[in-house]
Amino acid sequence: MIEGIFGLPPDWWCRSAAPNFNYQFRVVAAISLWAATKVASIAELAQHARLLTETADRISGRFGAMA
Repeated sequence: MIEGIFGLPPDWWCRSAAPNFNYQFRVVAAISLWAATKVASIAELAQHARLLTETADRISGRFGAMA
């Protein structure tokens, strides 16, 4: 699966004896970037959920006061 996503050969981890460690670096960098985007999106979703909850509380408070 990782090989297909990042374009790496199937034996990418076995090439650790290579002097430049290019394959491992590419995989670690790609996974780190993916994880950073997920953390950012989770924080953004949490912020939107908080705003929606606050808005719903305000709306329900207004209608509750009218009843």
